[in-house]
Amino acid sequence: MLVASPWRADFPAIAALHRQDQTYLDNAATTQKPQAMLDALAHYYANGAANVHRAQHLPGAHATQAFEDSRSKVGQWLNAGDSGQIVFTHGATSALNLLAYGLEHQFSPGDEIVISALEHHANLLPWQQLAQRRGLKLLVLPLDPDGLIDVDAASRLIGPRTRLLAVSQLSNVLGAWQPLTPLLAMARAQGALTVIDGAQGVVHGRHDVQALGCDFYVFSSHKLYGPDGVGVLFGRHAALKGLRHWQFGGEMVQDADYQHASFRPAPLGFEAGTPPIAGSSAWVPPWIISPAWISKHWPTMKQRCTPTCCTACRRAMASACWARRKWPWSVLSWMGCTTPTWRTC
Repeated sequence: MLVASPWRADFPAIAALHRQDQTYLDNAATTQKPQAMLDALAHYYANGAANVHRAQHLPGAHATQAFEDSRSKVGQWLNAGDSGQIVFTHGATSALNLLAYGLEHQFSPGDEIVISALEHHANLLPWQQLAQRRGLKLLVLPLDPDGLIDVDAASRLIGPRTRLLAVSQLSNVLGAWQPLTPLLAMARAQGALTVIDGAQGVVHGRHDVQALGCDFYVFSSHKLYGPDGVGVLFGRHAALKGLRHWQFGGEMVQDADYQHASFRPAPLGFEAGTPPIAGSSAWVPPWIISPAWISKHWPTMKQRCTPTCCTACRRAMASACWARRKWPWSVLSWMGCTTPTWRTC
């Protein structure tokens, strides 16, 4: 039976899945898409697709305007202050790899990168591989019994050799908001760069990156009801200036001959080739939701999960993740927890 909802009709895939006796609960992995976004995507392709920042014809001007309007809207959504600090990528994973390669020259052998035990592959492997390339130490912050990064342990592990802290804002497994304020303060005190993986956190409300105080913040559109293949990298101006270019071609080039080349600064300098024009333009305008609406709606959603089950599942899964289980589903059965509602917390 379908639950009455004024928004359900906006998502055609929900009805299609219902006809197959399926109920989709995996928004932490990716979301179904609203009709407004599908219509905007079709409109772009049906009315003259073009590349951005290079063509003088009318479709090129329209595409460039729509693309830059989307950049401005994302900047407003994040309270970035300046849309020039917003770089479009092909996903959060792409953004994190951009950072790992673009920051590599700032590390020396023996320097330390600090991550946490709850990071998924996209916020682990780029730093792991960077550490191997440059002879760095990769330190892992443990979790406490509630699935939070252990701040006391962090105070011991974040030290004078720390050059970068990269942690998730919210885990898609544990559903726990991480204590970013003290962690970022510790990193800043050591002069370390800070990277926040906001792929999960950005979905649940509006986030002020200026107030957060990180150097970089990354997320992707497909978990925010947008298309695949669109990612966002926010970087403070000073932090972006420290990045080296890692992909080449397209309009990231400022001047070039057969022997030499110079490159544009951010954001265009890090958008090599053809950026995700259709996806970014179709995604942003219809589906940036009022923060007031989110604040009103969120308590109702939380009521669908029983606090006892949610806390117990989170603690058990935190222990299992720290013990390096690949998928700690068995922990739930040990506790006799059979409800799937923990996934929506």
